[in-house]
Amino acid sequence: MYIEEWINTTNPNPFYVGIHKNSIGGGRTFLNDLKQTALILNKNWFFGNNFLKFFLTKNYLSINGPRDIFWIVLAKILHKNILIFIQVPFKKKVKSAYSIYGILIKMFFFLIKGHVCYSSSDIGSDIKTKLLYPISLRRVKLLKKAKKKVNPIRELSFAFRFTKEIGNPSKDLNQFKKMCTLAMRDKLNVNHYGPTNNNYIKSILKDKSLISYINFNGYHRHWQNNVNGVFVHLCNYEGFGLAPVETSLMGIPTYVNGNMPKSSWEVAPNMIKILKTDFWNI
Repeated sequence: MYIEEWINTTNPNPFYVGIHKNSIGGGRTFLNDLKQTALILNKNWFFGNNFLKFFLTKNYLSINGPRDIFWIVLAKILHKNILIFIQVPFKKKVKSAYSIYGILIKMFFFLIKGHVCYSSSDIGSDIKTKLLYPISLRRVKLLKKAKKKVNPIRELSFAFRFTKEIGNPSKDLNQFKKMCTLAMRDKLNVNHYGPTNNNYIKSILKDKSLISYINFNGYHRHWQNNVNGVFVHLCNYEGFGLAPVETSLMGIPTYVNGNMPKSSWEVAPNMIKILKTDFWNI
């Protein structure tokens, strides 16, 4: 279901939704979409990190995974109605079940057992979840109306958080490096959108000429408007993959590998699967 359908099936009383300041990219896009949709549907939901707002509401919605453990425990103590949306397939993200992060994931899954849970992909757990696309029908229609004419031969664009991740990396950075190297050889423009860490980029790409060749544009909310060629998304796993879904809906030629979840194809069936990312075939 889309966000509108989901909101209309929830408890009519206001929900409290916690926000983390470091949410960016797909998480921030989903949050903004959720806020706007709730507003349009006249749902008096509270968003933020405010204890007063939390205590005033009878319902709590968790969208931040293990970062919400404290709020989930508090909501249980206060006997609030709790809903969970799991954005990330955490079991695929965990390197070791006995690492600090692995233990936090175990605590999170233990706490949410018995509560109504939603997700947009297989979370790799015995917890049953209902399907929820982290995008509204309203936004899908807006993106389709914003269709762009592009020159796919001249430019490659990528959008992901190029910073060190906790646990297993969600992006296939080896294939990203190979594709950028081939683009540099063939003198195609290469653009990257999203937050970056210079030291981490150097540790992955290593080649100074390649690093200087790629245009690192940082993150801004409407980055899709600047894509003028092919968009490529190479992932090891995804919760949904809002970036390629959005570019595909806008008519931008969007190439993905075989690790995108089924739900993203249901929303954006025009994405194109790359069968051999080791070769220059787009």
